[in-house]
Amino acid sequence: MNYKKNLTLGILALTLMAAYPLLASPCPTGIPSSLAYIYRDRNRCEGIKSREISQKFDLIAFSMGSLSSYPKLLKIRVPKTQNKTPDLTIQSFVKNYLLDNLTLKENASSFSFELNPKTVLEKANIPPQSLRATASTLHNSRNVYYPVIFDQGTKYYDLVVFSATERTFSTVEIRRQDKVFPSNLKPSKIPKNGEIFWRWEYGNAPPGTYELYLKDEQGEERSFYLEHDPKWL
Repeated sequence: MNYKKNLTLGILALTLMAAYPLLASPCPTGIPSSLAYIYRDRNRCEGIKSREISQKFDLIAFSMGSLSSYPKLLKIRVPKTQNKTPDLTIQSFVKNYLLDNLTLKENASSFSFELNPKTVLEKANIPPQSLRATASTLHNSRNVYYPVIFDQGTKYYDLVVFSATERTFSTVEIRRQDKVFPSNLKPSKIPKNGEIFWRWEYGNAPPGTYELYLKDEQGEERSFYLEHDPKWL
């Protein structure tokens, strides 16, 4: 009797496992009290992680709002213009801090996440000013970036580009519909720390997709597509 019962339960368990396999975590698991980059609270990957540095330059921040100190809960918001959940990454090169694979809350106008900075950020002494954030979705075979809003919107965007090698950008342009859009961005040189910072004061720029076009002194060029809407304030 017990044998038949155990056999039946075993078959049922195998059937359920086949129908509903365990979801693999998007990053390593570990001790929650550690600072290592691990899967935390079943809603994000966060921690200190050594990473390979690309020799190409890349956009590491398209954001609104600055942090001089950490609040009790760091409120992170990404405007919603499509039904696609954006890939959100927050990082700091000070100690190789990385936060990604977030399970975002969705409402009619945005995706959001509330992060407790005491878990890793404060324990690892990551300066709040060093955080860099991007959020993007794939649209027509290219990444389109949406501003990551810390706390509340501003009348400007912070743009940060990282390069592992020193380089000078001879051309820095904001374009719209294949035409150069007037902006306050100027050619600049990436310093030894690898980051170059621009603050785009968008003024009366109408809603739409804009192109951040960069070309360095060696002729290497890249475009990053930025979604803008003044209603996000």
